[in-house]
Amino acid sequence: MFIFAIVEVGLQLATTHAVTGAVQAGSRTASAAVSDIEADYTILQSIKKELTGLPRGLNQIVRIVVYRSTASGQAPSTTCRAGTPAAPPATDVCNVYTAADLQRPITDFGCYTGVPVVSPDRYWCPTTRKSALTGTGGPPDYVGIYIEVTHQRVAGLVGSSKNLSDYAVLRLEPSKR
Repeated sequence: MFIFAIVEVGLQLATTHAVTGAVQAGSRTASAAVSDIEADYTILQSIKKELTGLPRGLNQIVRIVVYRSTASGQAPSTTCRAGTPAAPPATDVCNVYTAADLQRPITDFGCYTGVPVVSPDRYWCPTTRKSALTGTGGPPDYVGIYIEVTHQRVAGLVGSSKNLSDYAVLRLEPSKR
């Protein structure tokens, strides 16, 4: 039982570490990608790279949320955290992704709302993100990354699974537009 406990704690720490690294990498990528039309695709690829360290693979992902925050350190809204995307004029604007979205081609992104593709980034389109220092395009938005995964326990001594999550928020890099 002691050995199972050590293995269990080690695997949960590995999962927690992978999620923390992924939200940090995702938020840095989001900050640098600013309002590029393919920003969310780039963010997801950065997250995918970091989450390859998950003990049981990418199928542990429950959801990834890219959201607009009003301040550094602000968690996503309950709606976004629950997996419901929100578009303006809502105050809790977010795009919600699943593990399957990590495999989508770049051509599926770009805020399209019609045939042949409905883009998963259409709710908070990257081109609408504010990045100017001043004026109507500013001040820069805060962008947050929230990731939730399911950690499957090995021994099941204290339950069969546990959901783990983390988030990080950074301001978009300002531009002189």
